[in-house]
Amino acid sequence: MNRVASRIMKPALAAFLTLSLAPAALAAPHPKRGVASGHYLSSRPTVLSQLGAAWAYDWSATAPEHSGGPAWVPMIWGPGSLKPSVLAGLQAARRSGQAHELLGFNEPDSASQSNLSPSRAASLWPQLERTGLRLGSPAPAVATSGWLAQFMTLARARHLRVDFIALHYYQDFTNPHAVAELRQQLLAIHRRYGKPIWITEIGALDIRRWREPMQHPPTPGRAAAYLRKLFAMLDALPFVERYAWFTDNCWSDSACGRFSSLITRRGGLTLAGRAFQSAA
Repeated sequence: MNRVASRIMKPALAAFLTLSLAPAALAAPHPKRGVASGHYLSSRPTVLSQLGAAWAYDWSATAPEHSGGPAWVPMIWGPGSLKPSVLAGLQAARRSGQAHELLGFNEPDSASQSNLSPSRAASLWPQLERTGLRLGSPAPAVATSGWLAQFMTLARARHLRVDFIALHYYQDFTNPHAVAELRQQLLAIHRRYGKPIWITEIGALDIRRWREPMQHPPTPGRAAAYLRKLFAMLDALPFVERYAWFTDNCWSDSACGRFSSLITRRGGLTLAGRAFQSAA
């Protein structure tokens, strides 16, 4: 996926948001459940808390300006984020308890993203280790592309610390077997690396944009049904520590907005948003 600045998007800001949130949203959120946030973490993080998100990130190493949101997880998006001031800020966030984990490079196997070879990523990795935060592996755009396997081989050989595996998945959400197929992939990855797994991007996108087939026409109802089935599966896997739905607001992207956005253009809940909030 594209970096937030170019891919989400810059949605029009509503002056006032009027979310119609059910009382269930005030209950304690499921500890695994989060949002890859293209909008609200930086502008109004309480919206994500009301949705029932326990954590969120926005592809940035900079903490949200506003309080009241879910737990924040920073990311080192690419080599350009490895500045002394950024690393010092992450160390300070660890000491203060504001941050506990750090996500590694975003989609390094993609030329439009952090675009790093496994060797280059491994050479930079000690800088992330020095933050003292728990470290998530770089998250490739395609989990099975071979990039992650090469990086993890280098990490083992060089004794680099990788505390959990970060993955991205965008399936044909209209396929009734999609969730079961994902479960099998996660089991295989966990057997291979023996580490906890975070899925840091997963959502209901119209993948026909990338010339990928879909079994049925995508609809908001099918997206919401996929979300419920997906969350139930991920919640039941003990080695899946966390997952983040993509995204809260992506209405400027036609392949995303109608199906994967949790919030409507006017600030209400989409069908996916209602499913997110009410998922057991």
